Amino acid sequence: KAVVFKHPLLCGHRHNLRKALGQEGKLILSDRPIEDSIKSLQSRILRGGGKTPPDQLAAHQRWLHKNKEELAEQYPHLRVNYYDVLENPIKEAERVAEFLGVRMTPKAKKTILSRVKPEKRTV
Repeated sequence: KAVVFKHPLLCGHRHNLRKALGQEGKLILSDRPIEDSIKSLQSRILRGGGKTPPDQLAAHQRWLHKNKEELAEQYPHLRVNYYDVLENPIKEAERVAEFLGVRMTPKAKKTILSRVKPEKRTV
């Protein structure tokens, strides 16, 4: 079993994730400096017309980060740096594949290259 935390809100459900993973789970954690995550969220919310105060958004991001770190203490995990993925997506995907014990196919590599969009970075 493996869980990839693509959506940060999954970190807020760590108790349910522990039940789903059991003892054999592996985690793949997307890492980005917390302050960058906060700035990115605040920017996206503001652009979208959201009214949530910036300090509430920051507190929420810190809570999610704390939950992620607590999960990381309990399972074998691989940390994948957000900026490394933008810079070299294939290399990072190969690290993930190795961690999971699977092989990267040419089709998977092509898909990865088509989906990683550094120009869409918000911070």
